[in-house]
Amino acid sequence: MTNKILFVSKDASWQRYRNEILTELTARFDCEVDVITQSDIKDYIIPTNKLRYLKCLNIFKYIGSLSLFPYVYKFIVKEKPSVVLALPNSSNITELTLALFCKLTRTKLVYWTHGYDHCQRPNTGIRKHLERIRVTIINWCISKGDSIITFSAPGKQYLVEQGIKEHKIFVAPNTLNTEKLLASYLPVTNLQVEDFKTQYSLHNKTVYLFSGRLREGKRLNHFISALAKSKHKADVAIIVVGNGEMFDQWKSMSENADLNSHFLGEIFDETKLAVIFKSADWFIMPGYVGLAIVHAFSAGLPVLTEKISFHSPEINYLKDGVNGKMFDEFSIDQWTTFIDSEGLNAATKSGMSQEALKTVNNEASISNQLSSMAKALGVMANV
Repeated sequence: MTNKILFVSKDASWQRYRNEILTELTARFDCEVDVITQSDIKDYIIPTNKLRYLKCLNIFKYIGSLSLFPYVYKFIVKEKPSVVLALPNSSNITELTLALFCKLTRTKLVYWTHGYDHCQRPNTGIRKHLERIRVTIINWCISKGDSIITFSAPGKQYLVEQGIKEHKIFVAPNTLNTEKLLASYLPVTNLQVEDFKTQYSLHNKTVYLFSGRLREGKRLNHFISALAKSKHKADVAIIVVGNGEMFDQWKSMSENADLNSHFLGEIFDETKLAVIFKSADWFIMPGYVGLAIVHAFSAGLPVLTEKISFHSPEINYLKDGVNGKMFDEFSIDQWTTFIDSEGLNAATKSGMSQEALKTVNNEASISNQLSSMAKALGVMANV
């Protein structure tokens, strides 16, 4: 009998990558998924006959970022799903209360989590003690799950250290639809790359690409400052894809430093993005790195970043000196040294590029994530 999964997430209405992951899960395994969320479903979120989205009332809608969906409890009692999948974030009151509700209704509960908290949190005064209480509550709720899916091996290790039983923790490396991404680059022709480089004067340049939200935590200004000091800045170009509150400031900063920089804004056309990624040599994200690393590696781009404490778990795909580089935090000089040496070395770039592709195919593949999720959820592959 087909397993019926209920996924509870206040953010599912806009998270494209989770839509793609769940679409593939239902296509490859004997299951159907109902998603309960709080907002209007974005146009790019695509339901299927086995993946359905339900918008329901959040009675805490006007209380900060808190969410509570009473309809979830009714759905569980009435529809009796085989398993409930939930994200145990502190603002998601529904998901945390499921630790008790699913016990009362004898419904299998699977938590999908980072494991450890990678965000920057208060560490002084009363807020430090409140933070400890928050973490304790989350870990207690997670411990009540029948199975736990973590984004990475360090996430599993953290939970084991918190006293959660190892046998019920499954590592499903968080990723994108890597098969779709890899396929998107195959049609890109040399002519398309040449045309793009001609349009932006990139010929005979080492091209560094940034793609993501232009927020302060991304720290693109570190690379701009480093390139401004480089003795080879005339041989380097920066392509920036994305928008955000730092767009104007960082664009002006680049222009004032007389850099060959091109801020292209948001681009959603996958064909255009594929050409841009294939026209670059290196992918840069000095600050917070999330799933962008998978996008970059799928294009064969080594990733350059800094050693910071608040990277998302996907940073575990990066092997320093193998498929990318990690510089000391705030070390502008290390960035400049790289730009003037290894960054210009075609052999170094080529070697790291091949390793990036190996990482996508071996460690960050969507098949790895789905097979581990299926084990945690207790669903079988389609035959």
